[in-house]
Amino acid sequence: MQNQLANWANELEKSFHGNPSGLDTAVVAYEECILFAKGKEPEPLHIPSNRRALEFVLIDSNIRASTLAMIRIAQPYFQGPHGDGRLRAFDELSLAAHHALQNGHAMELGETMHACASLLLAAGVVPPSLQDMIDQARNLGLLGVKTTGAGGGGMILGL
Repeated sequence: MQNQLANWANELEKSFHGNPSGLDTAVVAYEECILFAKGKEPEPLHIPSNRRALEFVLIDSNIRASTLAMIRIAQPYFQGPHGDGRLRAFDELSLAAHHALQNGHAMELGETMHACASLLLAAGVVPPSLQDMIDQARNLGLLGVKTTGAGGGGMILGL
């Protein structure tokens, strides 16, 4: 039922954003963290209780951007001869983050978050002011820092 709800919600979201990934609607439908790859059924992400000592921080950048505008900016990055490989790179990082969470490898998770941040920057959805905030958080010693959300602003996730 959760998967069907996520699919219906994603169809509705298409009217607002064109071609959303389906991640946001899946998280809402499942009401928990999920392992997500576009085109595959979401899997609930169960983190062993002895691994929950990792501490995260959400920082509101106070920068707002249109989701549809960010999709349009990023779209060329995922097209052409390298597009599928770039999308796979995000999926591979998701799997690496899942592995790190399952095994309590904070350093590996931080490296994965930094790698994802680099891909988001290359896709064009991280404006310079937001990148400055990310760099400041890294300089404070956070193990991993990346944007989360639609891009162009929003929240910064730090480990």
